[in-house]
Amino acid sequence: MDKFKEIRPIVLGIVKRYNKILVSEGYDKVKQEVFYRSIGGGIEFLENSKDVLKREFKEELDIDINVGEFLGISENIFIYNGKNAHELILFYNVK
Repeated sequence: MDKFKEIRPIVLGIVKRYNKILVSEGYDKVKQEVFYRSIGGGIEFLENSKDVLKREFKEELDIDINVGEFLGISENIFIYNGKNAHELILFYNVK
């Protein structure tokens, strides 16, 4: 799958603590702009979104999580590093 030519399904975890939300920082080299997003990643064919979320938190933060309730879905069409991108994002509460 070319993530810049197809709709990419991803899953993100919302971690809330003390009225704050955990995010990671990214950088768009073309726009020379910093951006923030919740922790998560791409869902591959036949992969369960909750399992993806657990794996991503383990890879990125070396922590085990409990995936809570499903919060909703959002569509994101944007340009990243000069390329068009299109995502469908599943959101879950995470503890």
